[in-house]
Amino acid sequence: MTNLSTQEKALALNLQPSIYGVFAEIGAGQEVVNHFYQAGAASGTIAKSISAYDMCISDSMYGNTRRYVSKERLESMIQTEYDQLIVALSNQSATKHFFAFANTIQTTNFNGTNKGQGWMGVKFQLTPNNQASTYKIHVIMHTDDVIEQRHLIGVLGVNLIHAAYEFDNDHAKFIEALKENINPEHLEINFIETEGPNFDKSADKTLSLLLVKKGLTKMILFNESGQILQPINAFYKKDVIMVRGRFKPPTNVTSEMFLKSQMQLLEHGLCKKQNIYKVAEITFNCYQDNAELEVEDFMARTELINQMGYPVMVTNFTYHSDFLRFMNAYFSTSSINIVLGSDNIKKVFGVVQHDQQEDKIIDLLAQLTKKDNRILVFPELDKHRQLNHPTIQSLPEKNQLYYKLMLEKALIVPVLNVDSQVLQIRSGNILQMLSSGIQDWQQMVPSSIIPSLQSGRLRML
Repeated sequence: MTNLSTQEKALALNLQPSIYGVFAEIGAGQEVVNHFYQAGAASGTIAKSISAYDMCISDSMYGNTRRYVSKERLESMIQTEYDQLIVALSNQSATKHFFAFANTIQTTNFNGTNKGQGWMGVKFQLTPNNQASTYKIHVIMHTDDVIEQRHLIGVLGVNLIHAAYEFDNDHAKFIEALKENINPEHLEINFIETEGPNFDKSADKTLSLLLVKKGLTKMILFNESGQILQPINAFYKKDVIMVRGRFKPPTNVTSEMFLKSQMQLLEHGLCKKQNIYKVAEITFNCYQDNAELEVEDFMARTELINQMGYPVMVTNFTYHSDFLRFMNAYFSTSSINIVLGSDNIKKVFGVVQHDQQEDKIIDLLAQLTKKDNRILVFPELDKHRQLNHPTIQSLPEKNQLYYKLMLEKALIVPVLNVDSQVLQIRSGNILQMLSSGIQDWQQMVPSSIIPSLQSGRLRML
């Protein structure tokens, strides 16, 4: 894919006589439409540009709202401007692909007490006189430089409009195009939603997973129905029980991990039942897999976990310390309780060596102590099929002190009363049985996911 400059993209759209629309921008100047003005031939694209900064003016145009930087305000802006455009220019409807672009952005204020963030979207026709489709995205800016924030919004807006027309049938190229000419360390797209005839029902999930895979966001959260959630709301004041795993496929072990972890937390008064939020987490940076991890694979796993009744968090974190730092920094949780198997803990503390290991262990200790966080460790079966947790002596000597300290401080907590029969289940064995037609696997997975696995509809790589 050719990486055009922002000006080249704006000019390419200006020179398309059929693409014609409105720009409505609030909160970061009129940075998007300015690129079209400056590129030349702007009259070929711009029917109107407007910026209703005053709240009373904004309300008179788009209706009253409780929050001016919100998805609801973006939607009213796009719909109002689009409806007015197609009525005013109805005599050109046979030859024009109409669009309405809008954004409502909060840049960092003078005192630096807020974070730059906001909403952006475009409603567009791919053919004249046809029903329009819509992209809506939420952005967070990881720079406090207001000039840089305005620049980012301008570039992203041009990317969004250009990609909507150029890559309407290729989700991967669309996401790649969004990040062009942008430093991904300075801007994050953590929410995307589509609407209209150009998108099937899986578009939002596919695009969201691509945002994570392509590095435009650290994580995406899906609820039990597969809908995208804003995690800042979902995790607020919650006791989060998070099972990190591969879930390829999820099994009865997954259910046991959620159940026994919750029971132990409640028994020891470490969380409140009404506050519990259980979620499965999968990462694209899974060090067990050397092959390229495909979006279809993650689609299959998230759907199966959803069918079990759990939300799914898809991330690009490898190390638990990096994951916890992110959770601590961005979400106001009551507690974070990460559930790991014994084999995973052994990797953390040195059975599998890597260059940054000691630094990552120290960082993990720091992140666990910042809030009411802990790691819940599931036992493994020994050769006699007895339940065992990792012992201090089973770890490399140089890391034993760290593990002992975390056990003493209850930052690492062994999970007890686990069903040893369930722990005999292995995901790899289930996949082998599925491929060979052996039916015994059905006793190893929750009944809710059996039909999907039987049908072969879900692609498990």
